[in-house]
Amino acid sequence: MRVTKRFVRESMHVKKYDIFVELLIAIGIGGLVTLGFTTYQNSIEANRSERAEMLADVAYIRETLRDGGPKLFHNMNLRDANLSGLDLGCDIAFLHNGVPTPGGPSANDDVDTAGDEHCADFYGSDFTGADLSGADFTGAQMNRVNFAPGHTEDIILTAAELSGAIDVLIARADLRGATLAGAFLPHEHQAEDSSALIVQSDLRGARFRIEEHANLTVSIASSDISAVHFDQGVDGHLGNCEIPVSDECAPQRGLTGAGAGVRASGGLHFPHRLQQAFNEYWSER
Repeated sequence: MRVTKRFVRESMHVKKYDIFVELLIAIGIGGLVTLGFTTYQNSIEANRSERAEMLADVAYIRETLRDGGPKLFHNMNLRDANLSGLDLGCDIAFLHNGVPTPGGPSANDDVDTAGDEHCADFYGSDFTGADLSGADFTGAQMNRVNFAPGHTEDIILTAAELSGAIDVLIARADLRGATLAGAFLPHEHQAEDSSALIVQSDLRGARFRIEEHANLTVSIASSDISAVHFDQGVDGHLGNCEIPVSDECAPQRGLTGAGAGVRASGGLHFPHRLQQAFNEYWSER
């Protein structure tokens, strides 16, 4: 009889312990599920909020273009925005010793714009994932930007000034007289060097440079590089006939700044993160 009572007491103690453990497990699982669901909801709300901000910024740009106001587009959230085909340019002229240069820029040309109030200013904006295909940024100021758009085919950057965190494939573009500069953006926790892969584009008179604490790798193929200038420190590569294009390989006439380490042979050099975009572009040709 005593054995039976003791057995019952011990069994009840074990059951209580098991129930307690199961209860703790259930509470823990419930807490994790609740935390996961809350995190998921917060992520959705954050994405919705960011998208709403992007759409509002795009709407503001379109309204400004429609109404003809000053094109001051500072610190715009243009992540995944559709700006394809937009005319954001201003009137410019290339001058050599004060005389207009017919047919495009040559070495040491100056750029005369219609005035800052007519040229777009995208200081501090984020173009990550944006569709800029066919957009006209002639004369635009695009300083301290995140420039990693998703599409750039037929973009016009004539006489534009672009600096910041650059990670882009630019194809069939007009870059005459443009300036591209790698710049370090500490508030963006920039971890990788800037890179630009430019193919089948007009780069006459373009300039590539770097700002303090920054690096820039530029690879160019099947493009007109007359009077292109690479500042000291820019890692430049000119493509040879290794890529499958029908056009003649990148001409080397008029290249300036060759002392900056520009390599005219050995093929292209660009980070792996641009490989997919490069392959997709050529597969559609």
